Amino acid sequence: MRQVLDLMGKAITIEPDTPVVFERDPKDAMLLELALASKASYLVSEDKDLLSLGQYEGTRIVTCIQLLDLLSSSE
Repeated sequence: MRQVLDLMGKAITIEPDTPVVFERDPKDAMLLELALASKASYLVSEDKDLLSLGQYEGTRIVTCIQLLDLLSSSE
């Protein structure tokens, strides 16, 4: 529980300002909008539609396992 509270203390609110059209699955467009607005390095998802992109506007789209591998290899 303490880790969740620590994480919440570091959270920021992002208001997307650029609409994204993602025809493959329009419900996922919101996640791409947030990644774009926050200039995220990574978007972590298990969604096959998002993962099929590989990257979007400089944001790499990866699975949880891929992110853990990336983080452990950068240590």
